[in-house]
Amino acid sequence: MNIANDLKIYSNKKLSDIVNVNVRAISVFDKYNFDYCCNGNRSIREVCKEKNLDFRILIDELKEISDEFQVDKFSEWRLDFLIDYILNNHHQYIHKMIPVISDLSQKISDEYGEKFSELKSIARIFSVVYKDLKQHMLKEEQILFPYIKQLVSLNNTGNKSEKPYFGIIDNPIRMMESDHKNALDEYDNLKKLTNNFTSPEDSNKPLKNFFDELRDFGQDLHIHIHLENNILFPKSIALEKEML
Repeated sequence: MNIANDLKIYSNKKLSDIVNVNVRAISVFDKYNFDYCCNGNRSIREVCKEKNLDFRILIDELKEISDEFQVDKFSEWRLDFLIDYILNNHHQYIHKMIPVISDLSQKISDEYGEKFSELKSIARIFSVVYKDLKQHMLKEEQILFPYIKQLVSLNNTGNKSEKPYFGIIDNPIRMMESDHKNALDEYDNLKKLTNNFTSPEDSNKPLKNFFDELRDFGQDLHIHIHLENNILFPKSIALEKEML
């Protein structure tokens, strides 16, 4: 395939559509700070123009990934299976790591905060992320996800669904998307504060490990939010409309 065909194929593709087909495209989008989670409905050419980035350079990098890897297409999964995947991978990861990183951020701040002042701000920001994500996941696990699974089950049996107490699924989904945006905004603050999670000069191993943990946490969070915002939520809204 020549470059002209590549440019034509990718020109109007949305960021979320590209990630849906190959999740490893995230590594390219993260490199250039493309928001495929909360603004994934924008075309790749539009975002390149906004960021003054040569469209052809980005396409070359995406092509390298597409040629090298074959990955799961999350958009083709059943919604109940996708929910289980999110719970077993991303929710469990957050439940496990967020208290660890929060505790570590405070210890690192107490020990090295006088030398590296940004560590105190990191600890403060991450404490907010900790609290907000715990509440957010509780709402998903106890309210939204069970309702979506109920929709799938009823649809499989050919039965109609009754409106839940929260009206329609758009209502809790909009709340979840707002939470997602807030979490990513806080993470972007951490990214800027740390120069893309680059540990300070003369850092020792504990400090370097801490910055690596923050980077890994953010990468997982972006994939997690992409799966919900761009696949699970729109498909759930469409399913409910069919059944009410």
